[in-house]
Amino acid sequence: MNTIANLYQLHRHIGIAAGVDDIRLTLALEAATGEIERQAGRRFVPVYAVRDLPINPRYPGELLLNDDLLELTTLTDNGAVISAAELTLLPGDGASIAAIDRANGGAFTGPTVAVAGWWGWHPNRADAWVPSGDTIENDPLTATATTLLVTNADATDPVSGEPRFQAGQVLRIGDELLRVLAVAGLDDQLTVVRGVAGTTATSHLQGASIDRYNPPAEVVNLCLRWAAWLYRLPDQAEAALPVDLRSAVVALRRTRVT
Repeated sequence: MNTIANLYQLHRHIGIAAGVDDIRLTLALEAATGEIERQAGRRFVPVYAVRDLPINPRYPGELLLNDDLLELTTLTDNGAVISAAELTLLPGDGASIAAIDRANGGAFTGPTVAVAGWWGWHPNRADAWVPSGDTIENDPLTATATTLLVTNADATDPVSGEPRFQAGQVLRIGDELLRVLAVAGLDDQLTVVRGVAGTTATSHLQGASIDRYNPPAEVVNLCLRWAAWLYRLPDQAEAALPVDLRSAVVALRRTRVT
């Protein structure tokens, strides 16, 4: 599964060398991600999906979403694709989308509306995806290839100071998401899982840009603390979730829109 934080970050957080106990650390990251998303009631790693949502007959001009919508791709009402100019995304402050209005007093006709896009929460949608600074070197990257060739796998990200590519990262090429399993810096190769999180593996041309998902910093920090706690917890012991972790996830809970 895709995780909020990755192995490189957890190794550094705990203070152990890269490559040590990777299996247990990965399991801890997966468990932490699952519990954080379950208890918060929202996704922090996006998925692509098309969801059919019912229209409220009392307010036919507004469509309430049952999940955070990070990025709207298309909206289809009664077989017709509605243009972005006819829609207002709410709220408009950069947070995840919770409702969609038909602009200029329009109304949805339904009975359901198909909403296609990237579902997940980020405090600033504009920062959710960041350029990796690298491109595909496969000629081309076929739909079945699991080795992604890049220009410089060993490069350092100028903003975070971390390696450009790390095991556990979620990458986006076009409309496809990929998960990084391993990085071979000397060969400029990434071993990846194709077509994850509701997307489909497709062919991509050489030179296509590669974006990275940039999870919210506070959620990454929470995932690392949670995973470290799970990793250090004795296998035979049952322990209550620490108060600071419980409080942090409560603060991230989604407010249900009714």
